[in-house]
Formats: sequence, C-alpha cells, structure tokens
Amino acid sequence: MPFELAWEPRGVVVTYSGLLVADEILECHRRIAADLRFDDLRFAIVDTLPVRSVSLSRADVEQIDAFLQGPAVTNPNIRVAFAATHPDVLRALSFYGSLADRAFKEVVCASVPAARRAIRTAGSGPPTPAAPRP
Repeated sequence: MPFELAWEPRGVVVTYSGLLVADEILECHRRIAADLRFDDLRFAIVDTLPVRSVSLSRADVEQIDAFLQGPAVTNPNIRVAFAATHPDVLRALSFYGSLADRAFKEVVCASVPAARRAIRTAGSGPPTPAAPRP
C-alpha cells in the first residue's frame, strides 16, 4: 500500500511512499473521513519524504480539493502540515496553495519533526511523537 495511517490522540500521521497518485490520495482521505475518530481530529501530518515519483496533474489536485470540501465542512478544526522535499510534491502543494477556496490551509516543512513543531505552534497537536507501536 503506498500510504499508511498512524492514528494519534486527536491526530493522524499519513505516510505516502513510492509513486504518489490521485487515486491513492483520495482513498487515504476517504478512510480518514470515514473513521470514527475523524470528528475529534485536530491535526494531520502528511509525510511525503518516502515518495520517489509523482503523477499528479492540476486536475488531480483540483479533484482532491473538491473531495476535501465535505470533510472540511464537517471538521474545520484540522491543522495540516506536510513534510515534503520532492520537487514534484512541492509543485503540487504550491498549486494546491494557490486555490483560493481550498478545503484546508497547510504548512509545508522539510521534515516530520518540523511539521510536528508547526502543528504544536498552531496549538493543535502533541508536542512529541506518539510512542512506537509494537
């Protein structure tokens, strides 16, 4: 699976790997929005550092944003921070950031620890990572 979800108290860490494509991003968002923990969600950290290639068009980014409009209305309290360095991921995020009425405002950082700090600064997330799972 090209993405993993790791639920934390009041948050979720999404890790994408390999080839980043719209269908997988949409499936990930469907799973998050359908989860019982969604209503209490206050932050999402999206780790794209393991991504090796990207196949996302502007139309794909717009489709993802269109899907996210519903969850954003249901829970507008989610802060989003990305860990991203891949040039194509950064291009897609730049295009997403240019959408005036996008579902979520996001912060882009160069590492997961920096994304956690950005969430903590916003007052929504845990100060340290959750304990590792066995």
